[in-house]
Amino acid sequence: MSVNKKVLLVDCPVAPKLLYDDRTKEIMYVKKAIEFYLDFRGGRNMLERKIKKSYTLGLLTIGAYLKEHGIEVEYISFPFDYGRFEDLLKNKDYALFTAMTPIYPYVRPLIQKAKEFNPGITTIFGGYHATALPAQILVEEPALDYVIVGEGEKPTLNLILSSGESDDLPGVISRSNMSKNRFKKFDLLTADEIPNADYSLLPGDKFEYRFNIQNTRGCPERCLYCQNGFFWKKVRTRPIDKIVKELLEIQSIFQPNFELHITDNIFTLDRKFLNDFKNAYYDNGVKLNFSCDIKAEYIDEEVVKLMDVINVKKAWMGFEDSSDLILVDSGRKNSFENNTKALKIIKEHSDIKVQGYWMLGLPGTTAESIQYNIDCIKYLLDEGLLEGISSDSLFVPLPGTPMYDMATLYGIKILDNDWLNYHRSQFFPVFETEQLSRTDLRDLLIYFEEEVITLQLKKYNMSRKDIIAHYESLLSKVLDDESVILEKRIF
Repeated sequence: MSVNKKVLLVDCPVAPKLLYDDRTKEIMYVKKAIEFYLDFRGGRNMLERKIKKSYTLGLLTIGAYLKEHGIEVEYISFPFDYGRFEDLLKNKDYALFTAMTPIYPYVRPLIQKAKEFNPGITTIFGGYHATALPAQILVEEPALDYVIVGEGEKPTLNLILSSGESDDLPGVISRSNMSKNRFKKFDLLTADEIPNADYSLLPGDKFEYRFNIQNTRGCPERCLYCQNGFFWKKVRTRPIDKIVKELLEIQSIFQPNFELHITDNIFTLDRKFLNDFKNAYYDNGVKLNFSCDIKAEYIDEEVVKLMDVINVKKAWMGFEDSSDLILVDSGRKNSFENNTKALKIIKEHSDIKVQGYWMLGLPGTTAESIQYNIDCIKYLLDEGLLEGISSDSLFVPLPGTPMYDMATLYGIKILDNDWLNYHRSQFFPVFETEQLSRTDLRDLLIYFEEEVITLQLKKYNMSRKDIIAHYESLLSKVLDDESVILEKRIF
């Protein structure tokens, strides 16, 4: 089927400007230096990978789905390709945008520019932030025509095929129907329908991009601070033959043993899938290495051995908080004891390196609970159960989660609606709780970060000066080829 419609996918994979003073900026710099030191120490020089261009995977799967249905699609990445933006818009019928919450302020001017360059174009905005606040976004931005809620493939296609008759289309919000509940029925693909990302849409040399892959959409958990479960609704795993095809395509771009990040919310969720993945990995000559996200509830000896045999080199485990009471109040079905047990299994049965995610400031957080987290981290580092701590540590109540939508119910007072500040890599909370003021939480977060930095430097017998010198030495080796990319990723 051929449809005489042309779509421009507009990506904005930028690193936002964050609010740092001199002290917090230095803390973040040292944290990044530790992260890359640990990778280098383990034979995983990831710095070159991390300064490559990013892309939004969902735009590439939507592009693939539209192309399968005969629609002409092009892709542009801001700010890299901004010089082509006006020319590419001239003959397009639709422009599709997406953004996470802290990136939306950068995308909004692009939506306005699209209408300025081509007044007849139909503008569409989707993704997590769009799904959370569709009516508010449409009211605030007159240059925007439609909002897509939930995953975007079917709603976008149906909107294009409907020629604007959108009132009854699942997943499509317009000014004429935005008074309806935003939790109107989403239009989900089946597992078999989920397309592979279309990497041919990416302009330029594919080697310049930071590739990742998604095997499974969705998360079975409904943690009160997380957007994933509420956005994707149900869990669906793509057919293994599609996954293998995508893996081999990525492998053809990079050298053997390239480390590919798996973006599944919980890679170890399905034991049968892991076995199928292992068999397909070896049957089809896949030679990639992997990193992934895991949860303790889905870790045992068999799962760890499967991870090891398919060359998972690094995993990130979500602790969020070491206090079981805070976890319960946050809808997180786990405990510090379970996390520790899972880490011991990983250490005993594999060489996989694990870093921990913390999320400080959840309801119930106090000065005492912060100190308890520091003590727990010391134990985990001393026992060799954790390699290090993720650089993002601040809880942010994101739109679309119960802790934002019903903040007062959880003792949270939202103080800031500047979306630029809704980013976990900073020290300026957008809220306060019944236990802590905004300033108190900021001071405790700085204390936590300083203590954790000290613990990690002590473990690896490095000084602050040494770790920074090592980081800057690594930077100097890659900047000759990648400096333009690094510079343009940051506004």
